Amino acid sequence: MTGERNYKIVQRFLNEGDLSAMKEDAEFYDYTHSDPVIGNQAISDYIYSHYNIWFQDAAADFSNVVKGENSVVLEFTFRGIHKGEMHGIPPTGKA
Repeated sequence: MTGERNYKIVQRFLNEGDLSAMKEDAEFYDYTHSDPVIGNQAISDYIYSHYNIWFQDAAADFSNVVKGENSVVLEFTFRGIHKGEMHGIPPTGKA
């Protein structure tokens, strides 16, 4: 995948919530998780979990999108109330 194609896929996700164009072997890295999330469906499920299972009233404000040769990096602030177990961490009920 080229950087430009990756960038367009990320823009489509940010604007429409659509990950369907992502390749099945795509990798998603989250600094809160030690291993990458690999694959279209796994990435979709992981993002869904952030917004619907692990956090209540979740929102992300994207401040920067950096396009590399084979990758795209998103800089954002994520907010929500921790309501579900995430990576072995029990819910805290805190924002």
